[in-house]
Amino acid sequence: MKLSKFIKPHSNHMRVALAGLAGLALAGVFSVYQFAGNNLSPVYAAAQLNQWCAGSSNLCLNAWGGGPLVKVYSPGVTNNNFQVVGSGYDQLEFANTNYCIADNNNNPSDAKAALSSICSDNPDVAGWGVNFTSGFCSGGGVWFHNNHWNGYLGPATSSNGSQFYLNKPTPWCFKILPAA
Repeated sequence: MKLSKFIKPHSNHMRVALAGLAGLALAGVFSVYQFAGNNLSPVYAAAQLNQWCAGSSNLCLNAWGGGPLVKVYSPGVTNNNFQVVGSGYDQLEFANTNYCIADNNNNPSDAKAALSSICSDNPDVAGWGVNFTSGFCSGGGVWFHNNHWNGYLGPATSSNGSQFYLNKPTPWCFKILPAA
């Protein structure tokens, strides 16, 4: 499943989606399903940029010091603003630079999450570790599976400043908080 389409609330697209689709769950985040070919793909509706925070402790993706490393930080700061982009695979784009989460220094042997300027759905063009697949967690939220590492996006520990990695063995469920 992919989360590569955002719909702004109160837009004509949102009205059509809300009018024509069942399964709307309102819990601070709108989750709906959109028919795409023969698959149902999750669609997240967001008014603007978002903070993606994992676990019950709100371990937010943060472009540490503006990047390149992506580390854990508390909600409510500008360097937490990410959005999901892409039309085939998902990329997590840092809104301040339009760089995407990928392998550190575009090094295929370094699973530290860092920002890369090479964002693309095309694996032949994209930076190492840029492309993700995603899906819904049973308890709420969304997981991101890194296609290069065959692992999940998640933090090393639950403290501020802890590094996010692209090769965690189990899913971390991210929830969306409003942009800082």
